[in-house]
Amino acid sequence: MDEPASRRRTWWLLAALVVVALNLRAPISAVAALLTPIESGLGLSSFSKTLLTVLPTVCLALFAFSGPALVRRLGEERLVAACVIVLLAGDLVRMVHSTAALFLGTLLVVAAIGAINGAVPGLIKRKFSSRLAPVMTLYTIVLT
Repeated sequence: MDEPASRRRTWWLLAALVVVALNLRAPISAVAALLTPIESGLGLSSFSKTLLTVLPTVCLALFAFSGPALVRRLGEERLVAACVIVLLAGDLVRMVHSTAALFLGTLLVVAAIGAINGAVPGLIKRKFSSRLAPVMTLYTIVLT
């Protein structure tokens, strides 16, 4: 591959990582901010509200452990791409006006985020080894 094409590909990968990072926190943190409208719209019980706010934390921990195995099986790029599709699917499922869809969508979202969290740092280390610190810093800033 010639130098300009390689440079373009690197910039596209960096842009994709920024877009991914922008979408890794809002699907989780938005639930707490929107809990009152969600509760009134779906008539959630106190137990359901608690479960909805605890589910992300538990699932992030569980799916983070699966990340390394999934990276070995799929590779970092494929895993991130697959997880972005699952993340989008989870967000779309959560748009359906039902309690079951809310919980299923949330499960899909946090599963994808948990798995991505284990893949992106390795991808950055491998693809941006000569600029590791600035790229990891950019990813962390965008993520938070």
